Amino acid sequence: MNAMTIFSHTPVWVWGLLVALLLLGLSQTRQRQVAPWRLWLLPAVLSLWGLWSMRGNFQAVPLALPVWALCAGLAAYAVGSRQAAPDVRWLADAGRWQLPGSWLPLVVIVLIFCTRYASTVASVIVPGFGSLWTAQLPLMALLGGTCGLLWGRGLQVLQVRTRTRTQVGVRARVQA
Repeated sequence: MNAMTIFSHTPVWVWGLLVALLLLGLSQTRQRQVAPWRLWLLPAVLSLWGLWSMRGNFQAVPLALPVWALCAGLAAYAVGSRQAAPDVRWLADAGRWQLPGSWLPLVVIVLIFCTRYASTVASVIVPGFGSLWTAQLPLMALLGGTCGLLWGRGLQVLQVRTRTRTQVGVRARVQA
């Protein structure tokens, strides 16, 4: 099966989804202010979408879900334990985050989309692909790790708020 056959048999809604995801990722590349709940929206949606779309694989390969969760947790910890960009700010008066633009969400979105697309194509071409642990465990590691990057970014941002509160408290004590 050649690439043109694969692309021509892809449902139109998949390409619409790709365009929407690309626009979402591009919107993350510019500085913006977001409500605290929006900090978690992208990682939650991408994680739930990934878990839902891979649910059959979790049944066929019982270790797939633990591998996904482990890699998501490790990536979230690795990114979340690093200091956030210096221009991340908690705007207490507005109750919002000021975030610098980042290409990370776009890269993660494209990586997840391409991985899911390739996995679906492989499932059509290779009989039993969904139950091959040699394919599914690395796939789950990649998908879990990429989602974990976005969760970790949220954890980085939360550290700024904690640091801001601590600094305000120290300044208040010093002034008293």
